[in-house]
Amino acid sequence: MSPPTNFVARVKKLYPQALAAFAVWIITAQIGVMCVWSSPYLAQLTAPGSPLPLTLTEASWVASLLYLGRLVGAFLGAVSVSWLGSKKTTLITAIPTALGWILMIAADSPIWLYAARICLGLGFGFAYSCFALYLGEVAAPEIRGSLVSFAVMGGPVGNFLASVTGSNMSLRASSVTYFVPCVLLVILMCLLPDSPHHLVKVGNFEAARKSIAWYRGSEKVENELEEVTRFVKATGAASFMERMAEFRLRHVRRATVLVMMLFAFMQLSGLNNVLFYMEIILIRGKSSVIQPSNVVSYVLLCSVVVAIISIGLYDKCGRRILMMVSATGVSISLVGLGTHFILQEKGIVWVGSQWLPVATLFRVAASYSKKKLSIKTSTHYAAEAQLV
Repeated sequence: MSPPTNFVARVKKLYPQALAAFAVWIITAQIGVMCVWSSPYLAQLTAPGSPLPLTLTEASWVASLLYLGRLVGAFLGAVSVSWLGSKKTTLITAIPTALGWILMIAADSPIWLYAARICLGLGFGFAYSCFALYLGEVAAPEIRGSLVSFAVMGGPVGNFLASVTGSNMSLRASSVTYFVPCVLLVILMCLLPDSPHHLVKVGNFEAARKSIAWYRGSEKVENELEEVTRFVKATGAASFMERMAEFRLRHVRRATVLVMMLFAFMQLSGLNNVLFYMEIILIRGKSSVIQPSNVVSYVLLCSVVVAIISIGLYDKCGRRILMMVSATGVSISLVGLGTHFILQEKGIVWVGSQWLPVATLFRVAASYSKKKLSIKTSTHYAAEAQLV
């Protein structure tokens, strides 16, 4: 077979999996938008003359209700994956997300914003319950890692897009912009077949054959179907108590505690405070050397670049080294930012007071970007390992 023919055959084989990864990328980009949305808009809505004025207390609720919705969405998403499968749950993710942006478009009081953020949080929680599992079920092992890395990259890209649109578009106009990808996601997920794992679980073996052939090509369909069937039977036969008994195994306990500690460290080290209030931090820090809204865009663009570079460093340095470097960077940066505000409260002005908040936010964003991708891809690979 000639090289051009080989290339065409490979594209035909991989494009269904790439399409699934692109659908997941849309979801992670939406999550990135949700997290940074509050940075430009809370600064605008709490400013004098705002068309939808918020008090500081109301602004705090608008920011934090996203995670209340996420908590509920995580439980509902887990139930949905068990009953409906990872593909349908991925499709359902678009519904509360789209509803959240519709409520943003209609918002004329804080109550509407509260409801919108809860709906967006539901989508957030649903997404984290299913998208890694969905990619793990449909992607071939040899490209699974690349697809997961690509999908996770949607987060920092969404962060950057939210800062740009928030600085240049009204609340309603940007909400319409964010709503459009939800429609695209629904269309894509309606076109994609269910994962073979779910189809085998419900006993639809003929549809499972077609799903395997569509996602991975027509070669070795029966062999792959046999592997999937064996895996589903092995996991489905275990009772709830038998699954809980696995936590008696030392390596399972250790991995669970490690993953929980990594996510706890990421959250407790101020990730949400920085993302949600970045522009307000700059305004309160009296840093006017560059327009605060522009600084936010530059900082988040930097995080996209660092995330791309970090993907190439995983194999060379390992995730453990990258997480150690990023944790050190976050610690130093937050100490610097805290020092700036302590000096400001004491009325001490020095030559670097204008630049220190900007520099520390750049360092924080770069360090967080490395850490988030390291943690997310590590935990996603752990989920995928169940499918090997």
